[in-house]
Amino acid sequence: SVPDNSDWDQDEEGAVGVSWDQDKEGVSWDEDKEGAVGGTIDRDSSGIDDSSSKKTTSWCDDDEDEKENWKSYPQNDNRKSKNNNKKPQNQGKQEHKVKEVSGDLFAAPKDNSLAHCVAADMRMGSGIAVTFKRDFKNQAQLLDQRRGVGEVAILEDNDRYIYYLITKKYSTGKPRGEDLKKSLMEMKDHCVDHGVKKLSMPRIGCGLDRLEWRDVKPMIEEVFVGVDISITVYNWNSDNEDKKPPNSKSFYKTRIIPLVDIERETGLVFFGSEDGNIDECGKMLDRKYDFSFDYRKQQKHVGTVQKFVKKQEYIYGLVVKKKESDPLSYVNLEQCLTDLKKKIREDKTEFIGFQAYIENNDELAFEKFMSLVRTVFFYSPNEIHLCYPKELEHLLKGNETQRTERNYSEETAGKREFLGDKKKNINDKKRDAGKNWREK
Repeated sequence: SVPDNSDWDQDEEGAVGVSWDQDKEGVSWDEDKEGAVGGTIDRDSSGIDDSSSKKTTSWCDDDEDEKENWKSYPQNDNRKSKNNNKKPQNQGKQEHKVKEVSGDLFAAPKDNSLAHCVAADMRMGSGIAVTFKRDFKNQAQLLDQRRGVGEVAILEDNDRYIYYLITKKYSTGKPRGEDLKKSLMEMKDHCVDHGVKKLSMPRIGCGLDRLEWRDVKPMIEEVFVGVDISITVYNWNSDNEDKKPPNSKSFYKTRIIPLVDIERETGLVFFGSEDGNIDECGKMLDRKYDFSFDYRKQQKHVGTVQKFVKKQEYIYGLVVKKKESDPLSYVNLEQCLTDLKKKIREDKTEFIGFQAYIENNDELAFEKFMSLVRTVFFYSPNEIHLCYPKELEHLLKGNETQRTERNYSEETAGKREFLGDKKKNINDKKRDAGKNWREK
């Protein structure tokens, strides 16, 4: 071992000499004629000048093979050895928590909890989220948790958990990295508190959400560092996220009018409670159709629909709560929508209208409700009108889905009779074409 800041010189015969000066009070090394090297360390008055503390170091040189024998070394010397600069083998090593595999995420072992990204409106209408909604259902239960951006909604599936990382407000939007990280941290805390040891997920935030995996993977590593949880990322699904989901049979149109002003032959829907109260939309409809007395008189149960026929129009009251002051339950709403679908099928009602609303300052409330509507009416061939009074038009801002559905212009909105005549003309042409074909 050689002291730092040393100068080594090699003469013609290969002998080595060292000269070391430290603050002009250093150590001198001399070489004898035979090439042996000897050195003496002298401590000055600033050091320890004691004969017992002086040490002499020597090397013995053999003609056949040179051997270095470090016979003695000052134990209290502060000089550093080269070996002292070596770091421990594990120090500075990054802990890799994420293991990537190819395969189907939903074929992961049943003791693995699953995670994926969703929007706060819980639409889950594209990508891998469609499979999560189909396999684990409970969309209304997730909505009742009322979790926001940067948080996590959770379902229990036997002995594991299904994590829904809420990374954006609308399903049509794109997430931010900081919101994804907040959701990951909340999920990690839940995993630690509930003893989750294995976690599987797709390439979250990537694919349709357009975040880069090279940024997301280190984020996951950072959040879960030092935690005894194994994380497996399945890449097979990332190649299939761009596949289009199946098309819904129902058709949606956004209208900037109150529901009460919509065209005739539209099923009109409002919310009510068991104690006989109705919402603002119901009160507007009642002023025109006068049904509130009948609603209060009828026996009602939460999760059912009360139907009225007034002025040749169908009016449907969804009993969504027991008392007017109770919070709105999405589980109750889902039950009401299922009953509504059954009733409009019996009545052969083709057009349905819902009016936008805000519930407890939650401007996403109507979007969440429409997520349930889209799920329940997915296979129903109905034309569903989403009516926004002028004072609620601002709810459309930032929601690309609703904005693109506003193709039902006000010029044609009041001309359903014209559309009916057009449909009749098309049927007449088909009938005439068939008649001509038979004659030929």
